Amino acid sequence: MRILGFPGASRRFFMTVLFGAALTPAAGFAVPGGMVALEDEEMAGVSGAGLAIAAHNFHFQAAPTSYIWITGRQPDPAAIAAGWNRGDLFYYGTAWTGGQTGPGTGTTFHEPGVAGGCNQNEALRCPIGVSGVPSFASVLNPYVFRVYEYPGVDYQGMYRQGSNMPSVMELIGPSKTDRWRWSFWGEIEVGRSGTSLGNPADNGSGLLQSQTIIHGSPTTTDGRPAVIRYLRTQQGNGGNPSADGSFGIIYESALSGDFRFSVGQNFGSPDEKGWVPHFNDAEGFYFHNVDAFIPIGRMHYQTLQLEPSGTTGDFIIRLTPIAPTASQNQSSLAFQMIYNEFYCGNIDGAACATTTVTTPDGNNVVKIQNPNVETQGYIRWGDFSSNFTAPDNGISFRDRDNNVTRHLGVSRIEGLRIQSLTLTTQGAGS
Repeated sequence: MRILGFPGASRRFFMTVLFGAALTPAAGFAVPGGMVALEDEEMAGVSGAGLAIAAHNFHFQAAPTSYIWITGRQPDPAAIAAGWNRGDLFYYGTAWTGGQTGPGTGTTFHEPGVAGGCNQNEALRCPIGVSGVPSFASVLNPYVFRVYEYPGVDYQGMYRQGSNMPSVMELIGPSKTDRWRWSFWGEIEVGRSGTSLGNPADNGSGLLQSQTIIHGSPTTTDGRPAVIRYLRTQQGNGGNPSADGSFGIIYESALSGDFRFSVGQNFGSPDEKGWVPHFNDAEGFYFHNVDAFIPIGRMHYQTLQLEPSGTTGDFIIRLTPIAPTASQNQSSLAFQMIYNEFYCGNIDGAACATTTVTTPDGNNVVKIQNPNVETQGYIRWGDFSSNFTAPDNGISFRDRDNNVTRHLGVSRIEGLRIQSLTLTTQGAGS
């Protein structure tokens, strides 16, 4: 797999950014009505705790023809005989703009910079906001970049607190932001035989153009922020837990809002490779009231790691597995400590409290009484406290006249835990 990005791009990037150290003020310091100067003796009691980043009127927009190309791999003869074809993905015109609605607030990829061409009274009808995000991250709720030491259970099953705690570098998002639009249009091309973009004869036999719009924010509805953490994994011993460690990543994905995927174009739209389509502003597949929290990894025993695969440049993205039983590198006690922390949050080695429940079909199953909510993810499509059949709630299809043709209701996945994950690239060097 190769990723080529933004050739000859025309991009705009507007925002007001305020940088400041996150400070711990000395006792007695207050701001009753505004900012005041600190005296030298007061400054002596202030310590830096990270970097706070506030962004207002944030606006990122690539040119509608600027693309990211994910090249496909030519199938081998046996795969071709079985019906497989090469596929290439092109993502164009990435835009990160304000989510305001009303006259003069939205535009399309086909008419960039011109308000109109779509119903501007609904955020999912126009892919690009004319204005920036007013409060992308406010001064009182900024992005925070810092290095911090978290106590926790390590891969040896030992709870570390105080000394011998590994340092973690992290970026924590705001817990509340104004809604923004994130959008792009794309092409799926099937059947390409070469690498030339300018040769019409090399175009694939199959082409599908699509549009993706998200109107939301990188938080859950109850205020969980998105968080990414970097750390050195602990492969050593109690005296030196970072000895021979490797680079690890932990990611807590948070998202809420509305989503639309569409392929319908207006009459007169070129519908040709590389030409900016004029999509219909209503047709598509809608997800309303989406709320998702997906924790990937856990300090300090489960992280995402990158590993080489072969000699061609392929690589593996692996989430350290939580073994179902004690392994060669884990004693039964260490495994039990990790298991109990991961599933119910116990850090003292105590077993998870359970109860037996009877399912509607008469089966008895064991249930953890108090699951660890920090490792328990969820994805919800629709507001379960609202009307399940409302057209603007849950999952639905709409035609080009904005009529709901199919309403699938609401859906959810609860208690999502990722115990192990391995992704391997296959096409590098081919």
